[in-house]
Amino acid sequence: MTVGELLKRALSLIFENDDTDYKSYAAGFAQELMQETFAANNLLRKQAGKEELTELPIIEGLESEISWEQPLLLTVLPYGMASRIVYDDMDMNKVQYWHNRYIEALSEITGSYTERIEDVYR
Repeated sequence: MTVGELLKRALSLIFENDDTDYKSYAAGFAQELMQETFAANNLLRKQAGKEELTELPIIEGLESEISWEQPLLLTVLPYGMASRIVYDDMDMNKVQYWHNRYIEALSEITGSYTERIEDVYR
């Protein structure tokens, strides 16, 4: 998914279809969201048997690819982007609503992670 596609998903959540005002901010928002979800993405990668990332990818613009795991791309990141976009409305209830959706989605995805524990005392 590209940053532009993420922006469109987030705008559809808030019933907005004009991305003109948000294009210049989307890359920065996406970079921030990737920083916040880096550990969660690595958990999902580990759970899927993939190698964990060691560095945060750099976002250059709207065409930059966000190479995160699909559950983060489809639910968590759009909510996070929406929470940043609605700051423009100066309605803190909207901001809080979308931020809560973002945190809840992130918690649901990472809360189900399990790992086998080895008993070293046996």
